[in-house]
Amino acid sequence: MRTQIIEKVLYKFEELTEEQKENAIEKLSDINVDFDWWQFIYEDAERIGLKITGFDIGRGSYCKGNFILSANEVAQNIFNKHGEKCETYKTAKNFMEDWQPVFNDYMDESSPNYESGKSEDKLMEME
Repeated sequence: MRTQIIEKVLYKFEELTEEQKENAIEKLSDINVDFDWWQFIYEDAERIGLKITGFDIGRGSYCKGNFILSANEVAQNIFNKHGEKCETYKTAKNFMEDWQPVFNDYMDESSPNYESGKSEDKLMEME
């Protein structure tokens, strides 16, 4: 067996000439994005009950999808699987704060909105 030591000179970006900086940027510009990173996003969405059908993180900046589960189940899955500081958690919390009272009223036999079409429509619209 033999051991070989390789010595390299390393520079901070600020220490490079302008030409070297441009070269480094050109050669390494896709270092953190040139792989199937989005696959994890698709898998996470499916774990909480969403199927992503399309997205654009460029100029369009959108995400489209369909519920695999009901919206309140998706919200509950988000509560269980995403942290409180996550934007999805905040969105799910806002949804449930609006949705739950309407649902409770819809299910309350003493309410005039008990199983009413108007409440059903409102719940569907919210989802």
